[in-house]
Amino acid sequence: MIEELRAQLAAAHQHVTVAESAGREHEAQLHRSRIDDLIEIAMRHGIDLKPWPDQPHLQAR
Repeated sequence: MIEELRAQLAAAHQHVTVAESAGREHEAQLHRSRIDDLIEIAMRHGIDLKPWPDQPHLQAR
């Protein structure tokens, strides 16, 4: 479960980056919301997602 969660977070972060680069802010926000959902799931199950040094969305948690 932990590896799948990390894979989904990495994919969502990549989608944010691509959307931002293309100027699609609404799409980027949707992917940020997905990241927030995944972080919430991890927290609920006591999963530590760190270290994620290149993931600014996770550093705030």
